[in-house]
Amino acid sequence: MAEARVIAQNNAQTNELIARLSPTPIPSYLTYSPYVSIYPPVTTPTTPTTTAG
Repeated sequence: MAEARVIAQNNAQTNELIARLSPTPIPSYLTYSPYVSIYPPVTTPTTPTTTAG
């Protein structure tokens, strides 16, 4: 019983240390990157088109 309590306290302490040393940033509102476009990308043909004539 005492061993389980020590393990639980150790896990709680480890989680507390991880939370304090490397906190995960939580944004206050959703933001979008200015480098991402809402339009589909422009595709260019990879092979040149030639006209016979």
